[in-house]
Amino acid sequence: MARPVLVARTEGAEGAVLVRSPAVGVVEGLPDAGQMIGPGCASIRLVRGGRPCLLRLPTGVQGIVLERMVPAGSVPVEYGQPLLRVGEAGAAKAEAAAAAEASEGGEAGLFAIRAATEGVFYRRPGPDRPAYVEVGSLVQPGTVLGLVEVMKSFNPVVYGSAAELPAKGTVAKVAVADSAEISFGQVLLWVKGA
Repeated sequence: MARPVLVARTEGAEGAVLVRSPAVGVVEGLPDAGQMIGPGCASIRLVRGGRPCLLRLPTGVQGIVLERMVPAGSVPVEYGQPLLRVGEAGAAKAEAAAAAEASEGGEAGLFAIRAATEGVFYRRPGPDRPAYVEVGSLVQPGTVLGLVEVMKSFNPVVYGSAAELPAKGTVAKVAVADSAEISFGQVLLWVKGA
């Protein structure tokens, strides 16, 4: 049976978003400062009355954890208690991310398409069907790049959700094989601006 899902409360916009607990309970699995987090993160749990629930971020809230506001481990929290501050990482972290991308096969002028959740990545809609995109495929906002299976649910990976991506591009590299297990923030594809 699938675990129930609670959506965290958030406030703020430009630069940083404060993530608050949506209920009283015990929070587990909060990421450390410096880790990437997004709506599909499946590692955070809120235990209420002995029943664990997945705690998700609202759609559109993603970035680097700037600050964890509760200690590590299983921690009792109140309704509305601040848990994390998520946002832009600043120049130092941007440089570190650029170095990490370069070590993962990135090149100047290429944009990484990263996993918004952990799960299994499928490049095609079915075993006997062609891939959604191949190297050289044109992509624009709304183009489906693949599917991620999480707990028997298939979620499309759609081009155009990140502000730093070009309006149109071509797939330069495919970084993950079909049916591969992926982790949050892992590079799936590289795109070159058109």
